[in-house]
Amino acid sequence: MVESANVSCAKCGTELLELPGLPAEERVPCPKCGSTNWRYSKTLSETIPVKTFLDGQKKSPGYPSRRRVRVHLQVGDQIEHETGRWVFKHRRIDKDASPAWYFERITDPVSGEALHECSEPLRKHTGHGSAKLVAERKEQGQELQKKEDR
Repeated sequence: MVESANVSCAKCGTELLELPGLPAEERVPCPKCGSTNWRYSKTLSETIPVKTFLDGQKKSPGYPSRRRVRVHLQVGDQIEHETGRWVFKHRRIDKDASPAWYFERITDPVSGEALHECSEPLRKHTGHGSAKLVAERKEQGQELQKKEDR
């Protein structure tokens, strides 16, 4: 926080180089008008960082509800779940591109370092996020099936 104080003449507004809180009998008269009435002002300022995040979708009504979202874009500041620190995320899932494409870049906003980057056809982008649980269950099911077959 930045703090500043100002003392000026209450009559003519001339800025005075005096300490605030000086008793009236110890005040030096204003060099411009001779008044010993002072005006005190104090300014406090603080910088507050603002974080933004845009999450947008392009939908096509000609598709069934599960496939209606054709482009999904996420850009902005987000808290990384694993570390709890702020990162900048840019993700685009484009089903209208040929081939359908997945792009994601996560960068450290302080250093600009790319922490993660993935750019690949959407059909190859499997086993991530909520699909990771499905893949793990499939693997567990296959292992159980192999054990039962023995």
